[in-house]
Amino acid sequence: MENDKDDDDDKLYSVEEILELQEKDEEPIRLAVEEVLLPSLEGEALELGRKLADTYGAYNLYAATQGISSLLHRYLIRHPEHQIEWYANDSVSVADVGVVIGQEDLVLEVARFTDLWDDESGAPIKDVFKMVRWVWMAMKSQPRLLPYFIAKAESDFFLYKFSLTKVDAKDRIDDPRQRWRRSPSKQS
Repeated sequence: MENDKDDDDDKLYSVEEILELQEKDEEPIRLAVEEVLLPSLEGEALELGRKLADTYGAYNLYAATQGISSLLHRYLIRHPEHQIEWYANDSVSVADVGVVIGQEDLVLEVARFTDLWDDESGAPIKDVFKMVRWVWMAMKSQPRLLPYFIAKAESDFFLYKFSLTKVDAKDRIDDPRQRWRRSPSKQS
């Protein structure tokens, strides 16, 4: 089988080639963050988002949203009857249950998706906490920031929170550029 098409699968790639291919794959997402997501934000969310993108790359902001959304989605697969709320203190709670996902869980998931670990300690770098905070702040301008959820800002006494409603698979918008481009007034 000299002309077998699977022969290309046996090609060995150098690390440089792998990184180049990865960068090429990430380019549309990076552009969506830079051209659509960041310009749609305001105030502190915009300022912090730009700073984090400049330091760690725009793709990692996307990866942070994916990590958090994935963690929350997995929780709801196990507990579909729960309505989750994400509080300003970076804890995710369920009424009558309490905290179900803490700040540390969110930070670890974002570090896992962004690969931002401290080489010496093996712990997430400190700015991963800022990325989690940024995701929470960005939901105010972008209710569909997370692919599996629609966020609704609410106030619970003195605590500010987001009620997160799971999006049905048929209604989910997987293309971040399209999801973020939609007017917030049309997203509820």
